Amino acid sequence: MRKIVAAGVLGLAVAMVPLSGAQATTERTVWRAHYTTAVECAQMGKAIVNSSPKVWGYQCVAHNLGGFDLYLIY
Repeated sequence: MRKIVAAGVLGLAVAMVPLSGAQATTERTVWRAHYTTAVECAQMGKAIVNSSPKVWGYQCVAHNLGGFDLYLIY
């Protein structure tokens, strides 16, 4: 019983630790466009990430009807 209580207290203490700047920010994923090939999607994603200071990542997701959807991560 004592081990279970100690683990519960430890979990609560970890949950109460305040987050620092980078950890406290939330990321937002926004659909940008649809491309026919993965190469086109990746090229456009890289170009947008390199040209925009707000966008820090991208993701190309295969669409169920064919092609790829480009999502930008802010």
